[in-house]
Amino acid sequence: MPSIFAHPNVRVMTYNLKNGSDIPHWEKRKGALVETIRQAQPTILGTQEGFEYQLAYLRDELQHYDMYGEGRDPFIGGEYSAVFVDRRVVDVQDNGTFWLSDTPTVAGSKMGTEHLPRIATWVRMTVQGTPLLYVNTHLTYLEEGIPAQLAVLVAEITTLIDPTVETIVTGDFNIGRHREPMAQLRALGFEDAWTLAQSFSGPLITFPDWDVWDDDRVAAAVDENRIDWVVVRPPDGESTPALHVETVHTHRIQPVPSDHFPVVVSGAQSS
Repeated sequence: MPSIFAHPNVRVMTYNLKNGSDIPHWEKRKGALVETIRQAQPTILGTQEGFEYQLAYLRDELQHYDMYGEGRDPFIGGEYSAVFVDRRVVDVQDNGTFWLSDTPTVAGSKMGTEHLPRIATWVRMTVQGTPLLYVNTHLTYLEEGIPAQLAVLVAEITTLIDPTVETIVTGDFNIGRHREPMAQLRALGFEDAWTLAQSFSGPLITFPDWDVWDDDRVAAAVDENRIDWVVVRPPDGESTPALHVETVHTHRIQPVPSDHFPVVVSGAQSS
């Protein structure tokens, strides 16, 4: 099976929206956020932290996208790891959510050391006729809790993988891509898009917080800190085409749309 990135203009985007708990702030930044997504033109968009009303705004504004996923808390909804797909070129066959806990099928469950549930959303689809398994997640910001959550993520992905079909995982992993979590995913056959990339653009970091960053400050940030990842597992016996990876610089003026930069991956031929 070919990679979805063999198709021109296929773009995968991961974006932590930052939850809208500060509603007045969300109202100021939401226009810039949706414009960032429009300009990126993702075929598939994995989002993190969005509340239902934020995601409803995106659904209203991005009208040729369908959304999949559910809130991590079964009683109040809470944050989603929602997946948006461009219905003009994507057909979805199945989807679901699991919790990064000792009981992944129990809605709202969490690790004993965590005060919040964490989830992953998966979608089986075809992209311009090419099959794909897509998983989107958001790990804890408490570094000591990452290994246990990642072990569940890897175990659940293992049960979902079809070795003849490409699998892509996106998310906010809250840890740099050179650390142990990437090694665990690599053991399952995944590789970081940054490693596979033939070309790159944008900042080396993905968590600029709420600051304004001019180009000089971005250029000075030479220590890579990419906590927002796109990782790819090709079908057995196949390789992934050369990729282009862009970290989108969204922080030149206020209001900035989120406290994260989004990451967009495409085939190098369409960059």
